[in-house]
Amino acid sequence: MDDEDSEFSQKDPTSYAPPADRSDPGLNGSLELQAGGRPGDQPAPELNLHPGLENVDGPGGEEEEEKEEGGGADTALTKLRPPQLLLHRDVIGRGHRRIGGQNPRAINMSPPAAAPPLTAATSVSGTRTALLSNEVRRENAKQARAIREERRGTLDARHKYLISRLADAGTLGEAEVEDAVISDDKFRLIDDFFAANGSKKLIFFYQDMKQNLSSTQSSSVDVLSSAVTQRKLFLTTANSEPLLGKCLFFLRTTDKAITTANIQQEVTLSLLDCSGGSFLHGVETLLLDVLVPALRSQQTGASSPDLQTFQSSVDQFVSNLNSARLNVERKFQLKPVDLPDAIEQLRLPVDYTSAANNSELVERLEGVVSVWTNQIKQVLTESEQMRKEADDVGPSAELEHWKRRLVTFNSLMEELKSPQVKRTLGVLQVARSRAIRVWRELDRDITVVSNEAKDNVKYLNTLNKFFRPLRKCTPTGLLEHLPGLMMSIRMILTFSQFYNSSEKMTSLLLKVTNQMMSSCRSFLLQSVSHIWGQSR
Repeated sequence: MDDEDSEFSQKDPTSYAPPADRSDPGLNGSLELQAGGRPGDQPAPELNLHPGLENVDGPGGEEEEEKEEGGGADTALTKLRPPQLLLHRDVIGRGHRRIGGQNPRAINMSPPAAAPPLTAATSVSGTRTALLSNEVRRENAKQARAIREERRGTLDARHKYLISRLADAGTLGEAEVEDAVISDDKFRLIDDFFAANGSKKLIFFYQDMKQNLSSTQSSSVDVLSSAVTQRKLFLTTANSEPLLGKCLFFLRTTDKAITTANIQQEVTLSLLDCSGGSFLHGVETLLLDVLVPALRSQQTGASSPDLQTFQSSVDQFVSNLNSARLNVERKFQLKPVDLPDAIEQLRLPVDYTSAANNSELVERLEGVVSVWTNQIKQVLTESEQMRKEADDVGPSAELEHWKRRLVTFNSLMEELKSPQVKRTLGVLQVARSRAIRVWRELDRDITVVSNEAKDNVKYLNTLNKFFRPLRKCTPTGLLEHLPGLMMSIRMILTFSQFYNSSEKMTSLLLKVTNQMMSSCRSFLLQSVSHIWGQSR
């Protein structure tokens, strides 16, 4: 190792200080004194970790020194400027710092200048995007107008017939219906409906649809209200869109192509109105107002057995629809009450304790529970009352009755599991309110009647397979099903927990007898309108 290396090894490695700006000797001297050296010592070594970058500052390999111009503020800024890091390439080659030697080129590692603010650039970019969006929107509108005019030119008498029928069935004029048809993305479905061996149905929905406002329209309104609800007529396959309004559908029964000459004979229009929010009610109304009257108009005194069987099946289907709709509409709901806001904040046991210590809150919750208690007592009382039924009602009415009770009390049980009810009862239980004792007795009664309805529906469903033969079979055919029916009734009497009383068994057997008498009467009148018209 040479003398320079040995001299460097004897120095304190912590005494290194980066060189100061050479344009200020005073600052240089102060830095040397702070680093532990004397004013006459050699400057600290300069590190160059990037060989080949010695001449990046100018030609000739000599460092350009900064000149002080003006004094005052410039001099102060020069003194406060952070020192430049000087990197020497010899250190990399030899693996240690070298003292002395020629001054290498300085690489300015000072922090880069601050980037200009992005506000102006963002504003320009947003303006450009808006302009492009407007251009695209105008181009799309232009293409849509061209497509509409092209479709308008292809409309013939068949399209005009459909448009006129839609206008007659709805609240739109023919011009509005025509604009809606030619603007629809599923316009091709009409051609498929007219084609030979084409689709047998063509469905239109007329209901409220949410439409987004344009950027110019929504700029002055809140973002949440940028979607408006507008009633619209549109084509659909009825596979993805829910029916919330009116459904107007055309039907065809032939595989022949629909032409101008046969469209009035081969195509029919029907309306399914679900504007009230109930699909079951819409289907029931359609059957009662259209299909059932049409069947009865074709039935005469000597109508065929097949027509009678079909009409009986339709009547039973309508009855089932009505029962299902009533079950849905009769779901039990607790009366809405104004609960305190503090109830919504209950999370931990300490919250319930704090609420129970509030006498005013507890008194208010007791009033709420009193309202619910009276409502539930009324439902229980009505379920125990005697039913008013027709004299000729069949056993299927017994099953429907217990199904309705099951729906009612199941929905009641779900209401009692709601978070609001649980929190209210939790506060009253911690407060040891007297209303809890009454509520527990009521809860036991609800559990009993709910289990009764569930058990009775389960056992009466085993008789459901005999209900259709009781309605359709001849007197001779009834004899084949009576043994199985009586065995099922005996099983219910033996194993049922709630339906094994003589009162319920009497009611069930009476309904079975009524159905058998009705079937025998229908058998006697299947070819005549009066029994005295039978041939001897």
